[in-house]
Amino acid sequence: MDAYDIVRQLLDYTADMPGGDIGITYDTTLSGVLRDRTYLRYDLPSVGDLVDDLAKVEGGFEWRITSFRDSDGDRVKRLQLGSPIIRTGAAEIVLDHPGPVLTYTWPTDATAKANAWQSRGASINRNQAAESYPLTSPLLVGAEDIDAGWPRLDGYSDYSTVSRQATLDAHAQADHRAALAPVTIPEITVLLGGDITPALIGATVRVRIRDLWHPTTLDARYRVVGMSITPPERGRPETARLYLEVP
Repeated sequence: MDAYDIVRQLLDYTADMPGGDIGITYDTTLSGVLRDRTYLRYDLPSVGDLVDDLAKVEGGFEWRITSFRDSDGDRVKRLQLGSPIIRTGAAEIVLDHPGPVLTYTWPTDATAKANAWQSRGASINRNQAAESYPLTSPLLVGAEDIDAGWPRLDGYSDYSTVSRQATLDAHAQADHRAALAPVTIPEITVLLGGDITPALIGATVRVRIRDLWHPTTLDARYRVVGMSITPPERGRPETARLYLEVP
């Protein structure tokens, strides 16, 4: 069935339990991608982890629960899904440093990089008297990365409940692509208020920084993928830390 329908069925499953309905609403949009999944309650899974695993495959999606108040003042919790990513906002917001951007962090880290990847699944041996081996994906190697001068860097991932080859291969392809070019998550701290609200998650912002590290001025667009709020203190205004996705 459609991947989004699997997510909604998982939410319905939890809502049908005593105390499990926490008021999450959703629409009926479709992703256009069909998936085949079987979940066993004996595995004692977290429903959030199941949705994460469903999203983290080749051709996956992003999801979150957004919370807001409607016109009557009632709190609304709404499931938001986006393939391949969630995008919100029609107009971009410009953030300057010096200016609304108070501080920033721009990490550089290659320790999570891997250009050779293989994923392991559930055991495929049904004979308990024989030695057991896990289901494995094909070995994926980034030949272009190695040709560019990178050494062989091996990585792997485990999916102990995955017993279908196609599902495991989809996980391996997504993990391999992510490991080839690890995502950099810059952080900027800005004053809260005006255009800076929790609704900014998923929106595009234009960041312009000019200082000793960027004498020629950084001017680029990023998507907001997370936010944390620091409440005001004596002599210090309320601020928001925005986590950005490098395109």
